[in-house]
Amino acid sequence: MGKVFGGDQTYYFDLKTKQYLEQRNFLDNYFLIQSPQKDFHWELIDESKQILGYTCKKAISKEIKTINGINKTFVTEAWYCPTLKYSIGPLNFGGLDGLILEMTNQKRKYYCTEILSDDKMEMFIIAKPKQGKVVTEEEFLIETKNTRGKGNAFF
Repeated sequence: MGKVFGGDQTYYFDLKTKQYLEQRNFLDNYFLIQSPQKDFHWELIDESKQILGYTCKKAISKEIKTINGINKTFVTEAWYCPTLKYSIGPLNFGGLDGLILEMTNQKRKYYCTEILSDDKMEMFIIAKPKQGKVVTEEEFLIETKNTRGKGNAFF
């Protein structure tokens, strides 16, 4: 799917299995973190705007999380393009009837800067990452937490 700027992470989405695969490097060890595409409950909004010459529609997802005993609502706004029939977007967001070209969540704004034509697409196809130990997100957090407790310094 794409490479994250400023880091050594690769995101890959398998359209057939609806699985995300994120390759992360942690202390010179590679991990392949598998996760299914989340089931977002999108509210479709009757608004549209042009992004890169494509007509996009708006959708909003609200997720309630309990943090320190307090319920907090996290809102994600997405602009997706129904004519681009890929049901994916940044990170592990997806599930809409088209490619997400712009998305804003509580931390960041993600946006597409270019749509490649078919003749240029092959140059940018990302191969499925294979290097690393296959883990879930929870297993990755446990392994890195255990490593952090062994006197390693992190900034």
